[in-house]
Amino acid sequence: GNKRLAQFVFPQADFQWYTEHLGKTISECERRVLQAKAYIKCFYKAAKGRATPLVLRQQSEQVENIKAAKTLQGTAKRLHEKLVETQEAIAQAVLRNQQLAAAAGGAQERAARPLWTEARAVLRRA
Repeated sequence: GNKRLAQFVFPQADFQWYTEHLGKTISECERRVLQAKAYIKCFYKAAKGRATPLVLRQQSEQVENIKAAKTLQGTAKRLHEKLVETQEAIAQAVLRNQQLAAAAGGAQERAARPLWTEARAVLRRA
């Protein structure tokens, strides 16, 4: 049958690296969004507030950059949340398995004691 894991060490180094990687991705996306917004403002400032064809073209390009960055940022946040949730679920399952193993081990020990007393009695008679 299936064995319950009672001893499991979660790979903390991998978890920490992946968390840092996702954090860097999120901060990079935030930086890209701010940079794109600054470019849009710069284009309008250079055109003295007028919506010229060049400004509108640049604006649409930067809006696409913002959309892509926000999509990537949302994906990274969801992956991070899922990773944390999975780690917590594994930790809870291992703890539950340890408690079950401790409870089952005690029951087996209590059930085995009468057998050991019989075995001692038989050995003493022999």
